[in-house]
Order: sequence, then C-alpha cells, then structure tokens
Amino acid sequence: LAQACKHFLRPRYGIPLKMEGSKGVTLALAASASAFFAARGAVNTFVAAPAATSHLRCGPVAAGRDAEAKASCASAGASSPLVGLGCVAAACATGVAARRRSIKAATATCAFENELGVQAPVGFWDPAGFTSDGDAYEFRRRRVVEIKHGRVSMLACIGYIVPEFFKWPGYLSVNNGIKFADIPNGLSALKVVPALGWAQYVGFCFQMELFAAYQDDKEEPGKLSSRLVVGTTDVKTVFNQYYFGTYGIPNGPKQTDPEIRKKKLAAELANGRLAMVAIIGMFFQDGLTGSAWGDWALYTASPLRAGPKILEGTGGPFADSFWDPIGLAKGKSDEQLLRWRAVELKHGRVSMLACLGWFHVAAGWHPIGDAAAGARVSDDPLVNMTQLSMGGAWQLVFSLMCVEWVTTYVCKPPKEAPWDLVGWTPLIADPDAQSWKDSQLRELNNGRLAMVGFLGLVAGDLTTGDYVAGIGKSCGGLCEAVIPGIPPIMIPGPMA
Repeated sequence: LAQACKHFLRPRYGIPLKMEGSKGVTLALAASASAFFAARGAVNTFVAAPAATSHLRCGPVAAGRDAEAKASCASAGASSPLVGLGCVAAACATGVAARRRSIKAATATCAFENELGVQAPVGFWDPAGFTSDGDAYEFRRRRVVEIKHGRVSMLACIGYIVPEFFKWPGYLSVNNGIKFADIPNGLSALKVVPALGWAQYVGFCFQMELFAAYQDDKEEPGKLSSRLVVGTTDVKTVFNQYYFGTYGIPNGPKQTDPEIRKKKLAAELANGRLAMVAIIGMFFQDGLTGSAWGDWALYTASPLRAGPKILEGTGGPFADSFWDPIGLAKGKSDEQLLRWRAVELKHGRVSMLACLGWFHVAAGWHPIGDAAAGARVSDDPLVNMTQLSMGGAWQLVFSLMCVEWVTTYVCKPPKEAPWDLVGWTPLIADPDAQSWKDSQLRELNNGRLAMVGFLGLVAGDLTTGDYVAGIGKSCGGLCEAVIPGIPPIMIPGPMA
C-alpha cells in the first residue's frame, strides 16, 4: 500500500515522499493515503507497485513469507468497505511489519558456517552474534569490509618493514628540501610529510575506492573492477572494463581449479586478519617506544616498571615486573603494600588447592566424601558440595579457623614477609638465594593463574554443565579419541 501511494502521489501531485524510515512512517503514510483516496471516492485509483527485489535475506523462506504477507493485505483491502480502508491499511502495515519480524526470526537459522573464512581451530567465530539474524546482505557487506581492511593492513605491515631496508632516492618535496631518506619510519612520518603529500595520498585512496578498484555489488566480495561514472551514470567502455585477476594483475589469468582458488582466498582472509591485529600492535609499540619493534625499556611509563622498593624482586610475571595499571599502589605505605601482597598470595594458595580439589572430584577420586555419605557422591564438584553433610561442612570451617588463629596470634609471620605463614623460611631455605626467589615468583604466578582458573571452572560448570570430567583420563580424555583403549589415570570412573 505504501509503495502504491508512492507511485500515485509523486507523479500526479508532485509530493516528495521518502519511503525509507521506520515502520511508524510507513503506517502513517498508509493511513493518510487511505483517507485521501476515500475523500476522492476513487476506489480504483491504486496503481500496481513494481516488483521489489528481495536480496537482503537469504533463503526462499523469507521471500515466501513476505509474499504471503503482501497477499494477505491485498485480499483484506479488496474485501473491505471503503469506509474502513484506513483501518485496513493500518492493519496491513502492522501485519507486514509483524511478519517481517517473524522473517528475521525464521532466517536467524540461515547459517553461514560453510562460508569462506570458517577455519580451524575456532571454526565459525561470531561471539558478538552479528550474523544471528541471518541477514545475507549484512553478512556480505561485512565480508567486503573485512577483506578490504585485511588487504590494507597487509600493505601497511609491509610499509612498516620495507623502509627499514630500502628508501627511494631523491626528494619527496623539492620545495621543502625533504628527501625520502629523511622520512622516519612509522608514526613519526606523520609529522614530516607535508600536508600536500597527505592530500595526494587521500586523493589516491579516493580514486581507487570509487573508480580504479571498485567493489561492484553484483560481484563476489573482494573481486574488484574498474568503474567510470559520468554524472550519476556508470559508463562501460573497453578502456575501463577490467578486473583484478591473480596477484592483482588487471585482467590477469583466473584460477580455474575451485579447490586451489578456495584455499588461496581462505589464506588471504587469514593473513588479512593477522595483519589487522599486527598493524595495531605495531601502532601501539611505535607510539609507546618510538619504533614498531622498539625496545620496551624506552617506555618509561609502562605499568610493568619496577614498583615500590619494598616489593622489588617479588613482581610477576617477571622478577622486575610490577603490574599496577590503575595505580592502586600510589601513595600507599610499605606496610599496606606488604599486606596486599600477603593477601594476594593467600588467595592464590587457596585457589591452587581449590583447583586440585576440583580435578580430584571431577576425576571420580573422592573416597573420603563417599565414606562420609555412605554412598558414591557426584563427580560434579558443585553437586558434590551440596551432598556434603552439615557436620562435614562445620569441620571444614573449624579447620580453616584454626589455621587463621595460628598464623594470626600464635605464630605471627615476620613484618617484612607477612606471606611467610609461620616464619619458617630461614629454616628451610636461604631467603637471599636466587633459586628461592625464583620459587617464590613461580608461586605468585601460579596463584594468580589459579584464581582465574578456578573462577573459570565454576563459571563453565554453571553455564554449560561441563566440569572437566575428562581430567581423570589420559591426555584429559583427548587421546582416547585417537588411540582407543588407553586406560584412565584414575581408577574410579564417573558416576552412573
């Protein structure tokens, strides 16, 4: 109905109509047009709208339902009295909108898992759900953008590397006396190249984008061709009808083997994705150190710089590192910093024990719990925890209280090393020995990893039900898929 209004009102009354917009605009237009026709008494003044091409949706289901929606509206309009034409129009517009919403839901299952770029090990990777609506038009647009950005990034990476070994002879700007050899590599060149040079560069990119390397909507993503535009009309002549073939050669030979062609296109996508990440890394390192592969020692503001004197050598992940990106340690006393380090180590130690306990239970090795319950308890640690008796829970709480009481009141750790629970370090090792310092550093790093790891185990079990049941088998249960019959590491198996 809206299309009919568009084709009727524009030529006869010169009313400019903009059909693109929200569903509310279409609804209002349909209702207004219906009232207009009723006032004229012209029941048969509707003209047939041209057939619309439905290329935004993938699969025949969407087109079928769209046609069904339009047919239902057409039949409703034909059978309704003229007085209720406005209501019918509103109902039709609402029905079309509702059916198109159902189309989006129906096409959400239109899969792109077999498209180019689906590669191991992640397969079809769309964590943000951009393709969940099944919109083929949007998928194609994003694929065109991805290929273009990948190609530009590959050229950018090469542009970072080549000037390290070769620069053109002669002058970049004769008037300014700037030679190519005077242009620094990387981001520093932004300040040296004259503005006219950057204008030429932007103009070249503009010309390539619109004319010399144009992405035609009728061609597959990444297949570029020439284009000549006169006014608003594309002109095809023998001089501008060329395509970029193999290795970017205009009208070059095409790869006829479908498997080799698919492999090369997939390689281009993968290399482009890697280049996009690489060039961002080069930008960051260049901006922070002065070179794309500069020495990080030049980054004096790095959060990995050595921290307060009291924590020197205890860092992590390396001995001289100090990770404090939000500046929590600024302005804090040595006593406060030592206490925080002691708390961090305590949480890390508890998390390491928690991970070991989780793996033991998941592997089916929980004889104490079985004995206490008088039956075999669950291998799922979260379910297992609910099967713990109240008496056992209080025993666990009492044991923890005893440890805290001993380390807080009975045998306090030294002030200079509050993480040394009972102060026995001088009895078992030389605190100044490098091997002991390395062991302390490993404990800190492993504790941090365990804190993150245990949270991941709990979150994974809660969201997916996977509690790493294969941990009790050889290679975590992965080897059995390749070499059947490998005996498990742990004798007890999962619950029946």
